[in-house]
Amino acid sequence: MISGFRSAEARVNMPPMSKLVSMRVLVAVVEERGLAAAARSLDMRPSAAMRALDELEARLGVSLLDRTPGAERVTDVGLRFAEEYRRILDDLRDVELTMPRLYDPAGSARSRRR
Repeated sequence: MISGFRSAEARVNMPPMSKLVSMRVLVAVVEERGLAAAARSLDMRPSAAMRALDELEARLGVSLLDRTPGAERVTDVGLRFAEEYRRILDDLRDVELTMPRLYDPAGSARSRRR
C-alpha cells in the first residue's frame, strides 16, 4: 500500500448527506459572497455552515477559506472545489429531474404504491 493513501481516503469518506451539505455550503459561500449570506440562502445557522466547512476542510486537508475577524475570503483551492462541486450538484439536480421521466409510469415505484 502506498504510504498515506489510506489516511487520505479515510479523510474524504464522510456520510453522503454530510458531503452534500458541505458541498452546497461551499458553493453558496462563493455564490453569495460570504458565509452569513450563504447560510441564509440555505436556511442554516451561520455556525452550522461554518461547521460544515470546517469538517470539509479537515477531510480534504486543505484550507477553503481565509478567515479574518468579521470576514472570510475563499481561497484559490476553495474556488476550484466550489466550481467542481457546482458541476456535481447541477448534474445531481439534472438526474433527479430527468430520470423519473424516462420510466414507464406503470413500472414506476410511484404507481406500485397505489
